[in-house]
Amino acid sequence: MYAIQIFSAAAISIKNGIAITYFQNFVPNMPGTATTLYMNTSKIGQTLAFLIFGFASEWFGYRDVYLVCSLFAGIAIVLLFAVGRRK
Repeated sequence: MYAIQIFSAAAISIKNGIAITYFQNFVPNMPGTATTLYMNTSKIGQTLAFLIFGFASEWFGYRDVYLVCSLFAGIAIVLLFAVGRRK
């Protein structure tokens, strides 16, 4: 169990480190602002997503909701690459 927790912590650290670095590129002169903005919006987004997922899964069922979430994740990846190439 402890080994799994170490891998989980490493994955979260890597994800947050990459994301914070990505957002700091938008405001390079204010690193604290970029970090705070990312962390706050991340928590708000997670809370809203969990609530919406719960309501939607109750109404439509889990299978359909997972497909829609996968679709949104794919769209988000495409948008991230599109914005990155445009710069």
